[in-house]
Amino acid sequence: MSYQVERGGVPSHQRFLKNPDYRGNWPSDSDWTTHRSAHVFENENDAHKWVRENEGEGQFSVVDADTGEKIEDSRESQSSLPEFNSAVKRYIDTTGDSYPGQESWYKG
Repeated sequence: MSYQVERGGVPSHQRFLKNPDYRGNWPSDSDWTTHRSAHVFENENDAHKWVRENEGEGQFSVVDADTGEKIEDSRESQSSLPEFNSAVKRYIDTTGDSYPGQESWYKG
């Protein structure tokens, strides 16, 4: 399999990453191209690493270069969810398993 980085919310002729090693004015529309001319990552981890390193610069996702199917980053979902859940429990749910007045939430 091979992988490409896709950015969302842009015209199709500027949707796929052209050169992952570009070091200049970032981000620029000249860094993006069509599916046919896009850079192909041979390793899924390398593609996901590029997305993680450039998050905040756009809406990026890794897709299968042949099918266009989105490939989720399994490393990110496994590591961040437990941290998020413990933060919620620690900072929001200070009363244990229930909130004051919670019993009235389910009444019509």
